[in-house]
Amino acid sequence: MQDFRSIIYLDKEFISEQYAYSKDVFPQTKITKSESINTGIKALFVSAGTSSIESKTFEHTTTQMLHELSNELADYDAFNSKLHQVGSSSKYAWVDGGMFPSVVTVTRKKSTILGKAPALNSEDQEKLIAEEPYFSIHDQNSNKFALITSSDYFSSGIEPLLTLRESVVGEVELKVRALLRVLPAKSSFNEWLAIPLVVLEQSD
Repeated sequence: MQDFRSIIYLDKEFISEQYAYSKDVFPQTKITKSESINTGIKALFVSAGTSSIESKTFEHTTTQMLHELSNELADYDAFNSKLHQVGSSSKYAWVDGGMFPSVVTVTRKKSTILGKAPALNSEDQEKLIAEEPYFSIHDQNSNKFALITSSDYFSSGIEPLLTLRESVVGEVELKVRALLRVLPAKSSFNEWLAIPLVVLEQSD
């Protein structure tokens, strides 16, 4: 059975849908409709504030599903950058490499002109506009992936590494094997944008 201690990130929606599809198991489904405003008013033109939530109940935990889906998940190929490009369809693929906490910083340059010779006496100052932390994976083939994650799917204690970066936490690299949905898009730093589905820490 897959050791639960190796799980860094697990997309529960993906695993449960893959399990239902592969094992032909249909969960109990419940749809709850809620109305936050205009409660009790039933008119065709009133729709704001209404939402539906679908909940599914399985007899297995997602960790058990992950174990039972070992063969099906192994059928996904390793990522091949030669077969993927911006504008193509998303690729579901495995990657092996290092996972790092990263950050992108957006700054704006502000110039102060002194005297009559701005080209020589200008003082440039950079103003911080935004700072966005994220996890990235660098694989063994020099491909880089910027991960689009959901807080609910991290194992306990992993996500705080982002906010503790360069304060409490110094250098971090997790050796991982990850199943990603690689989008047909790249970041400003030439990283593939990817949604992690399964991220497992690898032993030495």
